[in-house]
Amino acid sequence: MKKHLIALKLCLVGCLSISNCVGALAQSAKQRPGGCSLSVSIQRANEFADGQMAEYTKRSNAVLAEVQEIKDRAQTPDVIVPGVPNGALLSTRDVDKLHDLKRQLASISAEKNIVSNYKRDVQVIAETYRVAKLADLYGVSKDDLGDSDPRRFYFEILERLRVSQPRIDREPQLRQADICDPEVGLYLEEKVFRQQLGKSGDFKRLLNLISDIDRLRNLYDLSTNILTRGIADLKAAVLSDDASSSIGIYIASSSNAIQSMHATIVPYINRQFPSDESFEQALR
Repeated sequence: MKKHLIALKLCLVGCLSISNCVGALAQSAKQRPGGCSLSVSIQRANEFADGQMAEYTKRSNAVLAEVQEIKDRAQTPDVIVPGVPNGALLSTRDVDKLHDLKRQLASISAEKNIVSNYKRDVQVIAETYRVAKLADLYGVSKDDLGDSDPRRFYFEILERLRVSQPRIDREPQLRQADICDPEVGLYLEEKVFRQQLGKSGDFKRLLNLISDIDRLRNLYDLSTNILTRGIADLKAAVLSDDASSSIGIYIASSSNAIQSMHATIVPYINRQFPSDESFEQALR
């Protein structure tokens, strides 16, 4: 009997949530000036990350080409020393240049990892939002799913978000309305559900979903700060060996919810999906 009810709930979610609720919400979001729907904003975030990855590849190839030029010159050293075979000696200028090129490659690799993690985080947030709708609107729990169901991971993220931010008191606010990113998309979703609070009999379910959306918005805010501040820190480190971490300063000055998410949720996601490549493999 229990299995039958679970199957019925999941069936209703598949038929009603996707075809009716999600479609209507997406259409409402698209009609709002200065914003975009969650699905479009996620697509834009992915396009941004893919564009950055392509740029990193170009930069890496250019640096590797310079490395190869120096290696080729090593076959005919600038300084000839008796007893030293060809290819065993480089000029001081070449040695210094190689050191600089290696630092550039390390910096590019680190930036690539930061952007890859951002793209992964956006996908995790999108999937966790889908799970939040299952839980809040249709009463589906993690125990209703099979042990191998990948949605169990996103239920775990949702549970950790609720622990990190137990209470949601504020009205929805938007830091910047004229951009198309997942924070704007989540804001529009939240605003539509808030408008339904006085019209629907499912007040508690809607309020629970609104709270979960707000938690996901904070998680995205944390992710974007890790992205922008992480890259800024890398660039600062190239100019100064003792550059301070702006991420650490941001976390220390943030709310308890952000600090808790950074301490518990970010490491958990990193352990499960350490890179964008492994995330995509897990989805296949």
